[in-house]
Amino acid sequence: MIRTIALKNGQVQIERQNHAFVHGEAGRLREQGAIDMVMIVDAAGATVSESACSHASGSYDDYHAFFRTLAQAVKADDVKQLSSLVRYPLQVNQGNGKRPLVIADATAFRAKHARIFDGKTRRAILEAEPAALFCRQGMAMIGHGIVWASGQSGRVALSVVNPAAP
Repeated sequence: MIRTIALKNGQVQIERQNHAFVHGEAGRLREQGAIDMVMIVDAAGATVSESACSHASGSYDDYHAFFRTLAQAVKADDVKQLSSLVRYPLQVNQGNGKRPLVIADATAFRAKHARIFDGKTRRAILEAEPAALFCRQGMAMIGHGIVWASGQSGRVALSVVNPAAP
């Protein structure tokens, strides 16, 4: 059965598949367990993206709920809540060939919060639709990769921030 979630300019279609098989190493099929196939379609019906969220790292619903919570915390500028949503160490990519900024813990996060979530990055997160997520290799992203989350031990958390370009 396919579920549909409306977006501003299209929709997300989610189909849960149990005991799905995916391509593994050397082109061999391997059993993945339950996965959610996610297809984002624009208003004209054209496919924008397709991805698969493995339940081993986080289902579509897990990531969708996480990105909604993240957006609420960003909107409220709730530093304490944001720091609790992070899997440390947090990687903050800086672009232009610079080494990523690595945030070791919640104390360092709070100290660098304004740098990590500057105005452009905040706007990009708030403009992204949490339902329009893309899963890949045990992670999921929104907003063309502005933020990536990963699931481990039953908990989805922020893993990577790619600050918006100036």
